[in-house]
Amino acid sequence: MLLNRVATFRLVKQLRSIHTSTQCLAELKLTFASSGQVFYNSVAVRQVDVPTLNGRFGVLPEHVPTVGCLKPGVVAITENDGSMKKYFGTFCPVSSKADSLGFLCSLINVRC
Repeated sequence: MLLNRVATFRLVKQLRSIHTSTQCLAELKLTFASSGQVFYNSVAVRQVDVPTLNGRFGVLPEHVPTVGCLKPGVVAITENDGSMKKYFGTFCPVSSKADSLGFLCSLINVRC
């Protein structure tokens, strides 16, 4: 009887962990700025494509945490409504977490 309760408790615990691990975050919060202007300050977006020294990659909600260096190139931001905005950025650090992405560039040409 006690063994049955322990087994049931373990099964319920495992099912809870499976359920929570498959839940998807609804949004990715973007912080994107230059030395003179803030373009996005913790704004929810669908996807961000960034050029890095190791190649171009897209960041979505629940992306694996990443630290990299943005190389000069086009940063494409897909808004939640599906519209896309593009900016040209220079070398700067890029940091992503499961629910956010942030970078600060020294020079940005708006909407290329």
